[in-house]
Amino acid sequence: MERDLELLNMLLKDVSPSGGEAGLINKWATRLYRKGIFKWFYEDKLGQVGLSIGHGPKKIVLGAHIDSVFARVLYVDEHGLVHLEPTGGTDREAFISNEVIVVGKHGNVHGIVGKSPIHIKRTVEEHSYDDLKEVVVNVGAETKKEATDMGIIPGVQVVYERKICLNFGENRMHATDLDDKIGVYIITKVMEELKQHIGDWANKYTVIAVPLVQEEVSGAGAMRVAKNINPDICFNYDVEHAKDYVQIKEDEVGDIELGKGGIVMYGCDKSQRIVDLVSRICDENSIPYQTCASYSIGTDTVHFQQESLDCETMLISIPNIYMHTAVEVCDWRDVNSIIEMTVKTIQSCEL
Repeated sequence: MERDLELLNMLLKDVSPSGGEAGLINKWATRLYRKGIFKWFYEDKLGQVGLSIGHGPKKIVLGAHIDSVFARVLYVDEHGLVHLEPTGGTDREAFISNEVIVVGKHGNVHGIVGKSPIHIKRTVEEHSYDDLKEVVVNVGAETKKEATDMGIIPGVQVVYERKICLNFGENRMHATDLDDKIGVYIITKVMEELKQHIGDWANKYTVIAVPLVQEEVSGAGAMRVAKNINPDICFNYDVEHAKDYVQIKEDEVGDIELGKGGIVMYGCDKSQRIVDLVSRICDENSIPYQTCASYSIGTDTVHFQQESLDCETMLISIPNIYMHTAVEVCDWRDVNSIIEMTVKTIQSCEL
């Protein structure tokens, strides 16, 4: 499948920390809506938009969260240095010696996170960073007033600077916020593939793609969509840890590798009927896939199961390494396998 670098670049370049996703969602929705095929099916006050294709009575939601991990400004000190408050699954050590963006009141401000030089560190403990409050952002200001004049005030968000390389070796990519903008990419390409192959499925299903907000902090977006749309089926897409680097072992994440196919997830918040159907579709069409056990927490899947009236849920995961850092890695082969298995499952008309 051809790589849509323009689409993925669009998703990755814009910052969209939890609570600040509306601008990117509107850009995404406008891009697809202009194609003239997708209907504007849903919107809410969290900034979420759902576009649909097909006109059948059974509603299938394709969901992937578009928000990313971040921190907030706790205070600015007298030297103009910015101190942070952790939010969600922020990786404290990933900020160290990194570049960041402060989403200020007057626009984005470039910052850096320094660390004490190794020359003046004497113990291992002095090298550790256990609390994000030990991390300080330098925005080039010399005083508190100078930083405040830049629009940096307590409460505004701080995210990783954009790092994007979509042709990383032959089959891989690395970028900031692949968790979970690669999922949003997948649901977009599924919709475009369905558009190219209108068939009997369109009389049976209405398929609705929704980039979800605030997954990293609460799952509020998924809960809102589950209640308001009340889908019959939800396919949720999120990243999952792969074992492709030495710090992670099989007994921590399972036997998951980059490039071996998307992951069909097993768990109590995943419909066994749909798990079996997707697995069979993959086997019949020689689509590579992996399987993995998961808890019924940690993704938006559980919110669709619990907050809708009677929704069958399914989680398909994208193998990922270096999760919640600025250099996450995924594999194009896994992405393509997930798009294909989803499209063929919908086209089977067996959901």
